[in-house]
Amino acid sequence: MFCEKCGAQIADTEVLCPECGAKQSTVAEATPASGILVSSSVKLYDILVFIAIGLMAIGTFLPVASVSMYGITQSVSYVSGGEGVDGNGIFVILAAVAAFALYYLDKEKFMAIPAAVTAILLLAFLGTMSEASSAAQLASGFGFGTVEVGFGFGYFVMWIGAIATAVLPFTPLAQGRGLYFKNIFKA
Repeated sequence: MFCEKCGAQIADTEVLCPECGAKQSTVAEATPASGILVSSSVKLYDILVFIAIGLMAIGTFLPVASVSMYGITQSVSYVSGGEGVDGNGIFVILAAVAAFALYYLDKEKFMAIPAAVTAILLLAFLGTMSEASSAAQLASGFGFGTVEVGFGFGYFVMWIGAIATAVLPFTPLAQGRGLYFKNIFKA
C-alpha cells in the first residue's frame, strides 16, 4: 500500500510510514482463522476504475444512434447492430475486458490502449453519423418528409468511460494518495 500523506510505498501491515511518520488509517489486518491479510478500506480510485470500465461496456447496450422519419423512431446500439455499427460492440466489450485485465495485473498505465481502441471506434462511428445526416438531408429534399438523425445516450456513455479509463491511471488517486472508503469490506 502507499502512505496516505507522502505517497511512499509501505508494507500493508505498517501503522506508521517509515518515510514521514504519518499514522495510516488503512492498516491491513491478519484474520486469525485464515491468516489472510484483509484491507479495512477500499480506495476511491479502485471504485472509479470499475465505474469507468463498466461505462465503456454498458454503453454498447444503450442506444448510440436514432433515426426519425414520419413520426417513427428507430434506435440502434453497438450490440443490436445497424448500418455502420455491425459487430463493433464486441470490440468495445473486449477493450473493457482488456482494460480490467490490465488493471488487475497492476499495469494500469496501459489501460489507455483499450480506451484508445474504443475512442477510435467511436470516432469511426462519428463519420458514419455524418454520412447518415447527409443522407437524411438528401431524403428530406426528395420529399420523404423530415428525416432526423441523432446520437444516442450510449455514445456519450462510452466516451465518458473511455476518457476516464485512459486518464485515471495518471491521476494522484492512482499513486495511493487518494480518498478511502473506510471499513466497507472487513472480515
